[in-house]
Amino acid sequence: ITAPDVNATLDAVPAVGSTALAPLDVQGRFFRQTGQRFFLNGATGFAAYERFLKEGAEAIRPVLAQRQALGFNSLRVWTAYDIPKIGRLIPAEWPDFYGWPMRAFFVLCAEYGQYPYVTAFAGANAQTLGSQADMVVHQQRLEAAILAAGNWALLDLHNEYSNPPNAPSKFIGPYPDARL
Repeated sequence: ITAPDVNATLDAVPAVGSTALAPLDVQGRFFRQTGQRFFLNGATGFAAYERFLKEGAEAIRPVLAQRQALGFNSLRVWTAYDIPKIGRLIPAEWPDFYGWPMRAFFVLCAEYGQYPYVTAFAGANAQTLGSQADMVVHQQRLEAAILAAGNWALLDLHNEYSNPPNAPSKFIGPYPDARL
């Protein structure tokens, strides 16, 4: 990953619009929104960030509108993959992958009532990210981007725990591998 230092802040990233989404807290096994128990009703949008980067916001507005109309409040997206029939998204191929485009994507999701549910690792990550060290950097950069955006997007470290490249023991970071 050729991105700037992991510890660099994203303070210089311009704010994009405002969100109508309240931050979520975790208390015990439950999400809470403004103190009340909150049910996260998620839908798949694996390639949504890829399409946003390649085609712009207008390409995913219909997807977000559809998910909202069907009652979903969260869109699950992948951030590093090269999978036939799904797509290709390699962070190193996008110079500002974790910066203002990601923040703008989060805000766009929020406009449609969707909490972005970002998946860090979705397959053979050593092939898409380079090395285990690059995988750790990717996780840390996603964490920083989520915090910089207001900490209302969610981070899922692994798509498939049973996939050997995604084994929880391969990663470090502040998030325990606890399941809700």
